[in-house]
Amino acid sequence: MLITKYRHFFRLQRFSRISHRNFGSGGLINEGGLVKFPLTDIGEGITEVELIQWFVSTGDNVAEFDPLCEVMSDKANVNITSPIDGNVQELHYKVGEMAFVGKPLVTFQTSAGASADATPAPTSEQPSSTPAATPSPSPSQTASAPSFSFDDKIKTTPAVRRIAKENNIDLSTVQATGPQGRILKEDVLRFLKGGSVPEVVAVSQTPQASPSTPAPTPSPAPAAAPAPLPRTSPILVATRQDRTVQVTGVQKFMVKKMVEANAVPQFGYGDEICMDRLIEVRSMLKPVGERYGVKLSFLPFILKATSLALSEFPMLNAHAAPDCNSYVERGSHNLGVAIDSPQGLVVPNIKDCQQKSVVEIAQDLDGLIQRVRVQKTTKEDITGGTFTLSNIGAIGGTVCRPIVFVPEVMIGALGKTQKLPAFNSKNEVVAKSMMHVAWSADHRLIDGASVARFSNRWKDYIERPEEMLIFLK
Repeated sequence: MLITKYRHFFRLQRFSRISHRNFGSGGLINEGGLVKFPLTDIGEGITEVELIQWFVSTGDNVAEFDPLCEVMSDKANVNITSPIDGNVQELHYKVGEMAFVGKPLVTFQTSAGASADATPAPTSEQPSSTPAATPSPSPSQTASAPSFSFDDKIKTTPAVRRIAKENNIDLSTVQATGPQGRILKEDVLRFLKGGSVPEVVAVSQTPQASPSTPAPTPSPAPAAAPAPLPRTSPILVATRQDRTVQVTGVQKFMVKKMVEANAVPQFGYGDEICMDRLIEVRSMLKPVGERYGVKLSFLPFILKATSLALSEFPMLNAHAAPDCNSYVERGSHNLGVAIDSPQGLVVPNIKDCQQKSVVEIAQDLDGLIQRVRVQKTTKEDITGGTFTLSNIGAIGGTVCRPIVFVPEVMIGALGKTQKLPAFNSKNEVVAKSMMHVAWSADHRLIDGASVARFSNRWKDYIERPEEMLIFLK
């Protein structure tokens, strides 16, 4: 009890110390028991986010660290938690609106401004001590429904919500076919075309004749009717009307980053990598990965090879200052991986690859991919990257030209692996599994010779993966 009192005392002291902070600092504003909580800076220069869903409503009591809402930034989805214990008095944004860093997000009522003997008046959501008969709704009340809503309890993705918002669709009227009642993009498109979810029709079985019923006289079986051709899905036809689409979320972040990258002169370098040996090693070690609950793909080996090569070329694992008067060689190898998601390309990173084994990198990679798929990436996932790889070959294409992810100084893009004719040491034509890699580097700091030497060392590790064993820690 004494600890609770002291905790409450120090919390009030903390409110009094921050009561004069402005919204831009991200501090709470205490106004006689009403505490305004502004949207705090979530890093990486992000100034606005889209509000995806609320976890609380006006009048709810929340405790410190309880989730308040989910927002989508330019890079990822983030859950905002409550900084204090209190009662929610006002939600300053609706679902689908853009919330700005430094502006009020939620207003709380705290015990500091409430009377100790105050008793809340009964409301429609809080029944009084005297029971009252519940009036039955009239037919007009039950039939009425909002013409347009974005219920935050509906399970779907931000991309689907955006499609529904652009077409003025009430998601509560769309029939979901996804797992656990999730509304898919196909459900909204079907709703737009006025279609319905096909129902499963039960096939009636022929009743068996009872012993007392004489068996019917067999008659010649009619010729079997030809099986109907399977019905294909209707071809989606683009609308003939022009429409304006706001650039938000990941697209807006891409605009900003590409403008920054275009100001940087970039040096490009490419090479072909023989993947035969890595394919063999990965095949042998695949059961080991399954023992640790991971699907051992080629990418964890490639990431480890990248980290080992960066240890010999630390200048390539750096962040450049905007004016390029200095750069910081980063001690940790936080390797970013470009992952395709429903909201666009997301680039989370695996921390401290220089200290992790291939299996540990594979475990972290699986976790990142899972969080990206369900749009639950965290601030920790998407910040602090030092070097980026884009596995564009997983989608298609053999050669591409990546663009440096500033302030990083280098990026690599991996093409798809394919069987190609090649000459062996005896000048015989043989089939080899070949992959193209393309590098881009900030040519203000990185010269072509450094890129070529790094690429050659990285290539050695990929083509002779057993060589990595003597450098693993």
